[in-house]
Amino acid sequence: MLRRASTKKHYVINAIFMSVMTILIVSAFIWLAKDVLAAYKSKVWATTEGTIIYSKSIRGCGKGASYYPRIVYNYTIGANEFTNSRVAFGSICGSESDIEKITNQFKVNSSTSVHYDIRNPAESVLIAGEVLTDTWVGVALTSIFSIVSIFFLMKAIRELREIYLNS
Repeated sequence: MLRRASTKKHYVINAIFMSVMTILIVSAFIWLAKDVLAAYKSKVWATTEGTIIYSKSIRGCGKGASYYPRIVYNYTIGANEFTNSRVAFGSICGSESDIEKITNQFKVNSSTSVHYDIRNPAESVLIAGEVLTDTWVGVALTSIFSIVSIFFLMKAIRELREIYLNS
């Protein structure tokens, strides 16, 4: 009887663990997929001229050794002025030289096209319609892990159900 109780506990813990893992992985997939959808929608956003007010490579993404671009820009829609820092949808993380190629495209005080959502002009991006490679890799990995975790969750639930039905 002790062995059966121990087995039940094991299957309950396994089912709970797989439930939590599945929720986390599917949540990560949804979070990344939102960037892909937003990038797709940004293809048809309105465009206005903006001004770069800050552009620099910053160390600290990834495991701390990589760089990301910090680019801040202003733009005006009607009587309202907006400030934003979204360069593209997804995360940009790379070597200092790779990131400097991006920051060199957006030099301080230069004029640039800003794509903005007419329904929410505060939502804008400099590079519209593109999803960054890191984001695609994340979408691919989280979709694979989501499928695998759902499979193992279903297996854990099935095993747990059999244990309780046969006891």
